Amino acid sequence: MSIKSCFLRISLSFCCLFLILSCEQQEVQEPIGKYLSVSDFVLQLLEEPTIENQSLGTITTQTDAATSLEFELISQTPENAFEVDAFTGEITISDLTAFEIDVDTTTLTTVTGVVQVQTGQVLQKTVNVSITVGEESEELIEE
Repeated sequence: MSIKSCFLRISLSFCCLFLILSCEQQEVQEPIGKYLSVSDFVLQLLEEPTIENQSLGTITTQTDAATSLEFELISQTPENAFEVDAFTGEITISDLTAFEIDVDTTTLTTVTGVVQVQTGQVLQKTVNVSITVGEESEELIEE
C-alpha cells in the first residue's frame, strides 16, 4: 500500500467521522393545534341520582392538537356538587344532596358549572355545565 492511498484512506475516515459527529439530531416538534371545539354539557335527570361518584357523562370536544386536553372546573353551584376528571372530561357526582329534588316547591333542581378546556397553553375554551333533576310538571308549564 502506498503512502498516497494510506493518506487518502485516513483523510476519508476523518471526513466521515467529522460528518457523523457534526450531525445533530433534530427534535420533531408536535404540531400545535389550531382548532378546539367544545359543546356545553346539558343533562336532564328524571330522578335523583343514588350513587356517589356516578358518571353523568363526558364533555364533548374536537381538536387537531397533538397534545392531550386538560379540563379544569372553574366554578359550580352548589359547591362540590360534581367533579371533572382533569384528563378525560368525565363528570361525576361528588355530593348527592346537591341533586335532591325539593318536594315542597314546584321548581326543578339545577346544578350548574363552568369548565375550562385547554390544549397545553395554546387553545382554551369554556364549557357551561347544566344538570337538571326532576320532570317539568303541568304547573311549571302554565307559569
